Amino acid sequence: MRASVEFEVFGSTLDEIKEQALRSWKEFMENDEIELPHDTEIHIEPSTADDYKATVYVRTKVENDQS
Repeated sequence: MRASVEFEVFGSTLDEIKEQALRSWKEFMENDEIELPHDTEIHIEPSTADDYKATVYVRTKVENDQS
């Protein structure tokens, strides 16, 4: 099964946005060792004069638990 996840992060540089996206993904997945999937998309737009809002789109495989 696949899951599509969308979330927003904010930052003033691309590196800061990528760091926030990774931090949010690790928190959502409850896994400090996980990385963003290679096909993650980040759409960036101005939020304020010196800040940007980024919408992060992640598609990932989800394991089926057969408990």
